[in-house]
Amino acid sequence: VGIFSVLNIFRYEQYKLIIALSEKNDLLELQKSEISRKTNDLEIAKTLLENSNKELEQFAYIASHDLKEPLRMISMYVQMIQ
Repeated sequence: VGIFSVLNIFRYEQYKLIIALSEKNDLLELQKSEISRKTNDLEIAKTLLENSNKELEQFAYIASHDLKEPLRMISMYVQMIQ
């Protein structure tokens, strides 16, 4: 086997490795893009959830306050009767 045959085999193997690495790089870029998209989706969902939690906290506070008022009135009348 001559030196040129060895060089051709080496170049061919090198070419195959370059193609394989290029394919892997393309796949990694796709995965990176997908991860970025999902991260963005999660950030949006987190913001929506935080807003929803704030609204629920406000509702709970108002409902609690509104429910306490009749109890205060009843308590006051009970004390007056006693």
